[in-house]
Amino acid sequence: MLKDRGIMEEVKLRVITPLFLRGAKAKVEFRPPSLKGVLRFWFRARYPGRLNEEPGIFGSTETGQASFLIRVPDPPVPPERKTELLGSLSYLGYGLDDKGRGPYCYIQPGEEIVVRFIFRPHSKIDGRKEVMESLRCLCLLGGLGARSRRGFGSVVNLADLPADIDELCNQIAGICQRDNLPAEVGHTAFSQRMRVVIPFVAKKWSDALQKIGHELQRFRSNCTEIPKTPRFSRDRDLIYNTIRGIRPTTVPQRVMFGLPHNYFFRNLGSKTASVTGVKRDRRASPLLIHIHLLADGRHAVVVSFLPAPLVPADEKLRITVGKKPNEKVYDGLPVPSDLSAVESFMDHLTRLSGSREVNL
Repeated sequence: MLKDRGIMEEVKLRVITPLFLRGAKAKVEFRPPSLKGVLRFWFRARYPGRLNEEPGIFGSTETGQASFLIRVPDPPVPPERKTELLGSLSYLGYGLDDKGRGPYCYIQPGEEIVVRFIFRPHSKIDGRKEVMESLRCLCLLGGLGARSRRGFGSVVNLADLPADIDELCNQIAGICQRDNLPAEVGHTAFSQRMRVVIPFVAKKWSDALQKIGHELQRFRSNCTEIPKTPRFSRDRDLIYNTIRGIRPTTVPQRVMFGLPHNYFFRNLGSKTASVTGVKRDRRASPLLIHIHLLADGRHAVVVSFLPAPLVPADEKLRITVGKKPNEKVYDGLPVPSDLSAVESFMDHLTRLSGSREVNL
């Protein structure tokens, strides 16, 4: 107990995959506000029916300061050199480059970061428990920084490493508690429809991330045959015809992996097309990739699917062909009625040799 500052909890995190986290002037740094923002996301995901409690815990303009502070006494110092992302890492890390000058610097895998949570004297016991539970969700399913939903910025709590896959499955099932979850949710959150698959383990984090990147890229490609799973050739034909001037009446199935959904056709004169919402350009993917360290030094791939509406019920989708000022826009297109594109990827992962689906 700290007499004038409340209760402190200290955890030691280890960075498992490259962590792209930047502060002022694009400087790479581990920032407490960034960690707090991610914990807020995981609170909303873990407790979808208790959003009214979020301001009191994490702060707002109406309720004032958050009920806790985050201190990082010895933040990691990233190297000045840049490291190129190759193969499937480049696919998963799409956009992680410095305007064509190569990838940004990042906090290196293996860095250990001590994080102190200092809860104010007035904070409630439940609030403290829920902040630490949000941290556990982050360390089991998510990540920090750019492209964290695609496996970058994975971190683990060194005091809570599972001995093997069985224990990892039990830890994940423990934070989900399906029986207490709603059947449907309106935002990316835990629900009775969520799924978690651990398709394989690898000795190195890079091998684990390369392999899941290869599986995702191969699955989403319309050019690669994968038995018993869709090839999405209809998606390619739909956009191809749209670029040629045929007005679309629907959108590609793969938009359910997140927005924007982009296309590039070299054989049509390098024409581009993009699918977005009419009112918003972005919608983060409901598919989350996390690389988890086991006590024996191996790295497990954890893939989570958190179903939620792609856009609000009153919003439609848009296909934009070309770029300003000569772009052509097709508005008012319907949102696909289901998430079968993502579900089929999860089914594909369960069929891989040695794969485990977590019994939630």
